[in-house]
Amino acid sequence: MKIFRQISAIVALTMIVMISGCNLLAFPIYAFNADKTKKVLPEYSGLQGKKICIWVWADESLMFDYPAIRLDIANHAKYFIQQHIQCDIIDPALVDKFRKSQYQADLLTPVEIGKHFKADVVLFIEVSDFSTHMPDTPELLQGRLSTHCVLYDCTGNLPVTSPQRKLWSGNIDVVYPENRPMSVAQTNVLAIRSITLKLFGEKLAKKFYEHREPIAKD
Repeated sequence: MKIFRQISAIVALTMIVMISGCNLLAFPIYAFNADKTKKVLPEYSGLQGKKICIWVWADESLMFDYPAIRLDIANHAKYFIQQHIQCDIIDPALVDKFRKSQYQADLLTPVEIGKHFKADVVLFIEVSDFSTHMPDTPELLQGRLSTHCVLYDCTGNLPVTSPQRKLWSGNIDVVYPENRPMSVAQTNVLAIRSITLKLFGEKLAKKFYEHREPIAKD
């Protein structure tokens, strides 16, 4: 009789689990695999359908060490923004050609540049620092890119220097590898440069579309 009662109890428990849709059994698995990310809203969400000109500024000393850095940054920004937003971004090569053909192009305001290209907005990227190795130790590689970015409205009749034309601004800084540099035996300058620019493009683009990010651990 005792054995019969034990069997009956097991059968009853099995039926309860089946009726509940196996939720009781699934709960520990669900809890373990729960989404550990959070939704992040865009800081500016108005790029959809816009014509965009990307203008990158870097001083001459930086251009001497890295002659292609302006074009590289613009190309990475264009690629990663268009991965997530339907918009028309002017070919950075055309923008670079205009800069080289106009001796005083860097003296133009971002809005004047945008109006030249008939753009709706200009994404102005000011580069304050870029390097692929540690100072005075070329055998230690670590990518660093520091920028201040501003989005300007180029439409309408407001003065080109009007503060009301500023739609968004923010600093985009990247360090790779983040914790410590790598030796030339572990990697090379091209890899460090490529990944640093990729991380920059991804980080910049996320300012303009909704996405998810890992929840920081306490």
